[in-house]
Amino acid sequence: MIHFNTAGAGVTETSVVDRMKAYFELERRVGSYEAEMYYDKMLSKDIYAQLESVFNGKADNFALFDSSTRAWATVLGALPIRSASEIWVTPYEYAGFLVTLHNLAKKSDANLRFIPIDEGGNLDLDWMAQNISNDVSIVSIPHVPSGCGIVNPVEEIGEIISGFEAFYFVDACQSVGQIEVDCSRIGADLITGAGRKFICGPRGTGFLHISYRLLKAVHPISSDLHACDIDSNMEPFYTTSSARRLELSEKNNAVFVGFYESLRLLQEREEELARPSEAFLKLKGELLSINDINCIVPGEVNSGILSFIHKKYTVDFLIRYLHSHGFNVWRIKGSHTPRYMLERGVEEAIRVSVSHKNTVAECEDLASKLKQISR
Repeated sequence: MIHFNTAGAGVTETSVVDRMKAYFELERRVGSYEAEMYYDKMLSKDIYAQLESVFNGKADNFALFDSSTRAWATVLGALPIRSASEIWVTPYEYAGFLVTLHNLAKKSDANLRFIPIDEGGNLDLDWMAQNISNDVSIVSIPHVPSGCGIVNPVEEIGEIISGFEAFYFVDACQSVGQIEVDCSRIGADLITGAGRKFICGPRGTGFLHISYRLLKAVHPISSDLHACDIDSNMEPFYTTSSARRLELSEKNNAVFVGFYESLRLLQEREEELARPSEAFLKLKGELLSINDINCIVPGEVNSGILSFIHKKYTVDFLIRYLHSHGFNVWRIKGSHTPRYMLERGVEEAIRVSVSHKNTVAECEDLASKLKQISR
């Protein structure tokens, strides 16, 4: 099978699986806690240094989670929101985050406000520059949405927001591993990423990079004992000033050993991330040329993800048809990006996501199969 569903989960390399097997085998032989002690340097230091090296952040500002969503929700759930403030989101916001933001806005008497887009689907940066003020408490931007491949200008947005009180959240779940993500240049207070997608790491891995400003502002209800202790007066206190205080100490260490290996492999192809994917550009051009296909490609810059609707065939038929010819693709629901998709009548569509493992020839082959049933 040719995998075009990396936006769901990428295919891991053999060395990633081998690393996890080795960890599990050590656990079997010596015990779980003892295996963790053996891998202590990798799990407590090296993996954070690797994140720092790949994403140009600071090691102490990274924290590990079982998913990007968990990382994002952990911070947001511990952040007091100013009453009557504004929370800015885009029409490309993931529905899971919208639910959390909607509930938070309701609880805090804040106003959820959508950043306008132009006719081409680009975010209106002039509107943002004209309307940003200290009344805005959060600006939440998906770097690349899950339902379409628009690349939002997160670095430019960071410059617009800089100097104001708003906390800047960037969901890099679909961008890490497929395009360049530089924490320092983006300047966001929170950047979250998934290991299982374009990084091609194991499921159950995610991370965040948090600014000191935001870390100081969040107040989790509980903290695990790897980062917190309590004195004889029953007063809790943090034993670390790093972002690790947001983590839970109990986690699946084997998958993070695999994640470390996937980060190492990602660093080997860092130069690729700064260039547009030739395979994706080929696929986009081919599908746009098919009259019976409506491509969902908003924005001036696209990368990695392309969704489409066929005028003649249902999503169910297309998934079965493409699978029978050896292609993994995925069904997306318009309700998962409701402000953009549902307002345009898209209830479901086919999503094709192109990773560094896909070739131009594979993209041509996929397009050829779609052309065959569109004649």
